[in-house]
Amino acid sequence: MSKFYNFILAVSLFSLTFTCYAGKCVGVFVNKGNYGILYARNGHTVRIPETDKLKNMEEKEVMVYGKAGLQWMGGRLQKTLTVTKVLPVLTGKVSISGGKVFIKTGSGNCELSPGKGSNYLSRKCVGRIVKIAGNWTSPETEGKSSRLFSPTSMIAVQNSRGFSGNGGKRFAGTARKLPEEKLKPGEEITLKLPELGNSAASGGRSPIAMTVKLPSNYVRTEKHPVIMHFGGGRGKSSAAKGWGRVTGDKDFILVGADYSFTENERAGLLKYGTCRDFDSKIAAHALQILSNSTAIDKNTIILAGMSSGAYSITDNLNSVRTMKIFTGFCAISGGSRPKKGAVHPQMRNKPIMFIMGSKDNQKFSSHGNQSRIDWLNEAVAALKAKGCSKVKVVMEPGVGHSWSSNSYPKQKEWLYSEFSVSKKQNKLFEAAKNCKNPKMKKFYDQWINEQSMGM
Repeated sequence: MSKFYNFILAVSLFSLTFTCYAGKCVGVFVNKGNYGILYARNGHTVRIPETDKLKNMEEKEVMVYGKAGLQWMGGRLQKTLTVTKVLPVLTGKVSISGGKVFIKTGSGNCELSPGKGSNYLSRKCVGRIVKIAGNWTSPETEGKSSRLFSPTSMIAVQNSRGFSGNGGKRFAGTARKLPEEKLKPGEEITLKLPELGNSAASGGRSPIAMTVKLPSNYVRTEKHPVIMHFGGGRGKSSAAKGWGRVTGDKDFILVGADYSFTENERAGLLKYGTCRDFDSKIAAHALQILSNSTAIDKNTIILAGMSSGAYSITDNLNSVRTMKIFTGFCAISGGSRPKKGAVHPQMRNKPIMFIMGSKDNQKFSSHGNQSRIDWLNEAVAALKAKGCSKVKVVMEPGVGHSWSSNSYPKQKEWLYSEFSVSKKQNKLFEAAKNCKNPKMKKFYDQWINEQSMGM
């Protein structure tokens, strides 16, 4: 690869990873002494060599303007920003009282100064959570009730149908949300859903629950991809965390939920030790709660499942609700011929991955003396007969009825090749793999490792 193409690839990598756009970046500033670090909104970090303009902004969210660059520091190439202008950022709920506009932040009510910004917020955003940048009219009064804030830029807004970044997409009718104080990077959240009944996992004694694992680079207003996972047997909402072994701790929001005791008992499935999420009802409810609470990437919402969860996928392949919500599917140690062979037409262009162990061949006399491998073959045949073009089957040698670690790299490659979360990155990964210059190759490998997507 010529020096010219190495240079072009390096520029492409930089433009892809650097979070600043048009010299502007939003993040939390931390002073490291001789330099500063801006923890940007999508989880990346930017080094700030000169911090004079960021005095009194320690550990606060700011919008900074400046000149982006690259510097070789500490034996590595780092993204930098030479700051020319800084604006404080406020996040809170907009309200009106006595003809004045306020934003309620974690530290109390802040009055907004009259002007175009506050007029817009009073017309469009009352009762909603917003993230705005602006100026303090009297910085010396900060911390007092008399302080005024003049908004100049709208960064994000949450609307009544979920975050604006979700494009108003709805999955179910619930208005419930995840606890505000729990929406932090790396947080694990468990929420009981008594409105859906009791769980199969508890034998019908406790409410259905959902579990959410947020990525370490989570930013509430950024569109994170989502994996919705159902466990094997009678299920457990925490089973979704198993996907962390595939994706790492970045980028993806992992969501799990319990099965309904009443619906699976009515269907006669509990006596076989298996369950289903009929018509993706529980998944839709959980995803609506997530969508009410944070921005998500509606182009990457994957339904996954192990054993019972895998059969839940294939049972719902003709479900209008399932097709409306999910953009792809991953069935692990399970999958069977859809009911009456029916497959929704939208499945023709949706990726679906099946993972099965070659030793998962136990015959079930209660089900026509067939094995799980037989059922998988029927599922694949039914999909292909309906013209589904994105069916991928991985048969793991020597593996029984389990989610083998041998599958993790294959699942990761499937995720990052089929979904919008990283199609641009994949082109750069391929170019980096073919790089012949040892020095440039070292830089590319380091970049890939930093993205936690090396394959």
